[in-house]
Amino acid sequence: MATVAKARVAMVCRLMARAPVGLPMRACLAQDVLAQLPAVRIAVATVLLLIQVPGFAQDNLFVARIAVENRQEASLARAASEALEQVLVRVSGNRAVITLPGIAQAVSSARDRLSLYTYVEDETGLALIAEFDGVIVKDLLRAGGATYWGGSRPPVLVWLVVDHPDGRRFANPQDDAELLAALRAAFDERGVNIRLPLMDLEDSLVLGPNILWQRVVPRIMAASKRYGTGHVLVGRHVELSNGRLLSDWLYLQQAGSGADYSMAATQTEAEDYLATTRDAADLAVDAMALRYAISLNEASRQGRLTVAIEGVYSFADYQQVVALFNEITLLDGVRVAGIAGQQLRLSVSGLASGSELQRLIDPRTGLSVVTINDDSDLSLLWEGGKP
Repeated sequence: MATVAKARVAMVCRLMARAPVGLPMRACLAQDVLAQLPAVRIAVATVLLLIQVPGFAQDNLFVARIAVENRQEASLARAASEALEQVLVRVSGNRAVITLPGIAQAVSSARDRLSLYTYVEDETGLALIAEFDGVIVKDLLRAGGATYWGGSRPPVLVWLVVDHPDGRRFANPQDDAELLAALRAAFDERGVNIRLPLMDLEDSLVLGPNILWQRVVPRIMAASKRYGTGHVLVGRHVELSNGRLLSDWLYLQQAGSGADYSMAATQTEAEDYLATTRDAADLAVDAMALRYAISLNEASRQGRLTVAIEGVYSFADYQQVVALFNEITLLDGVRVAGIAGQQLRLSVSGLASGSELQRLIDPRTGLSVVTINDDSDLSLLWEGGKP
């Protein structure tokens, strides 16, 4: 049993090595640890590896891992171009970004744009870890008139049922490690984390494999509510008699705070797990980018937006709010325009409208939107302040 579990983790490592740097390192380091654990603990650790490892995709938007044959300059140049292409797709939220004017030329000369790089070697082979400066990437996207999607990205909850000769069942790490690892790697490639349901008693009371296979959307959304994300992916997977893999995917996106939702679907037949799961990731992430990514252009540099923040009662509040705005990478300049009572007024540049700035503000930081006036002024409430 220990040998089987160890082989399963090795397989997961090989798949994860294709994803951005971060989890591949942790996964393959875990392999050495797991080799020393008793069989039962190996099985538990495998589950934790697939489900409980903290998401890293959003923390590495500007880093890519590319397999290389050697450390020669020609291989470095090729890998750097592939890495920059991957980063541009991830940050823009759009695979078509590489076709925009100026982007293709930038990709071809990516070697000169590398910020940092190093090589790593493990059982999957030699790989280049390439990092690009966020400001350079932003300027490339702006010059091409592309979109930009920052690091504050909601996760996608994935419900996946497998049609097995013994009957339909929910995908699980013990039986479907390779499929789930490929799914996670595909989403990591696009810079979005996934969550898998707990499949506990509460889930089983609402959903069963057949209900999910029938795509009973109200039941699916009801079961998804506890996980706190408005982005749900429903998959149906079967291995055909000729060995090919057939999957269809339904993406559900909650519209606002109500019960309405939008849907998109795709079906794919492929020879390997990564190909079919990449289509699933593209389906979900492309739809999410339409909602969250903002358009960049040179004109957005010219004007300034006025932001009024209520609830700034102390100097500590002032420091925290200003720091939060300075962390928004798309803002070229943040200036204090005035302070009156518990209201702080900021003047910012780099975006074309208050609605675009709103989409970059994570409510978890303590800032919430009150009003947007004439698409040029934004009123916020700082909920971290105390009277």
